[in-house]
Amino acid sequence: MLKKRPVRMAVAALAATPLLLLAACSEDPGAASGSAADTAEYQAVAEKAMEPVTEFTGPTEGPAAQPGKKVVFLTCGFEAEGCNLPGKAAAEAGKALGWDVKVVDGKFDPRVYSRTIQEAIDDGADGIILDAVSASSVKGQVKAARDAGLVVGSYDSLNEVSESGVSYDVQASIEDQGKAMAAYMIWKTEGATNAYVLNSPEFNAPYAWTEVAQKEIESCSSCELVDSQDFTAGDAATRLPQLAVTAARKDPNLNVMIASYDAAMLAAIPSMKQAGILDQVKVGTFNGVSPALDLIRKGDLAASVGGAMEWGTWAAMDNMNRMLAGEEAVEQNVPIRLITAENIDSIEPGGPWTGDIDYAAEYQKIWDAK
Repeated sequence: MLKKRPVRMAVAALAATPLLLLAACSEDPGAASGSAADTAEYQAVAEKAMEPVTEFTGPTEGPAAQPGKKVVFLTCGFEAEGCNLPGKAAAEAGKALGWDVKVVDGKFDPRVYSRTIQEAIDDGADGIILDAVSASSVKGQVKAARDAGLVVGSYDSLNEVSESGVSYDVQASIEDQGKAMAAYMIWKTEGATNAYVLNSPEFNAPYAWTEVAQKEIESCSSCELVDSQDFTAGDAATRLPQLAVTAARKDPNLNVMIASYDAAMLAAIPSMKQAGILDQVKVGTFNGVSPALDLIRKGDLAASVGGAMEWGTWAAMDNMNRMLAGEEAVEQNVPIRLITAENIDSIEPGGPWTGDIDYAAEYQKIWDAK
């Protein structure tokens, strides 16, 4: 059996979240784990995360748009909707700001990331935003950009802010996402979760929110982490389908499988269905992209937790505008939502979850201020 991985310190240090604490299994070891009262605690957390967003949670004041700025938006790779959509949103936000925005397909290749940052420096860009790109993989280039006077922001990357690293980082709550997934699975298995976790260390944020979910499952004394396995994006179409099927067949008690992001399981879920395993195992993923929501509608995926990707991109652009205006970046409070069979009908088919309200209009109110 593979070793269980501890939650990294970066996750533990995050600010407290508004979701209810999952206390039933972790704070009272003498409690009757898996009882109706315990499950109700998890159900409350999950149902809170399933609610629609009804109000704008971002900033309401800030500098007007700084005209004529040149910004590069480097996204992880156009092939994945979770990277492609933020790129499109960056172009839209850039138009609203009156900026020259260049969106670059990173092709999931650190060499492309490095080259793009150097080109931004050479072209005299004012700033660059990394989308789902680990700054540690391009540490020297990020430092060079900062030394050249560029603002370097990041979104959905969980990068550390420092003088030689990124200038700011925008991220939907890691804690809320991981806890929502764990709570849903514990609720739906009536406190008897036996989980297999697939984690992706190449992406900071997916790695972190999956580890939060894993930690919550491990803290529940009536639950068990059966096993965990790391994977890369290159494994999604080849290794993961067989890995998922083999894991379920190996342990007939396994009833939950959680993977770091939706796209990783798009090939595995059909394989699991063909093998008759989806009747036994509830699968949960993160991101809330369109194909995952379609799988929820079909009953093949139990849940996906999404941070509002396009909203988060506008938030990252807002912080870029603040820093280019000589102000500090602010907490943007990008919302999350747990999407399941219970609330999938509230989301328009054919697209991802975007945040339920007109967030773009709220940012334009700030940027258009005279």
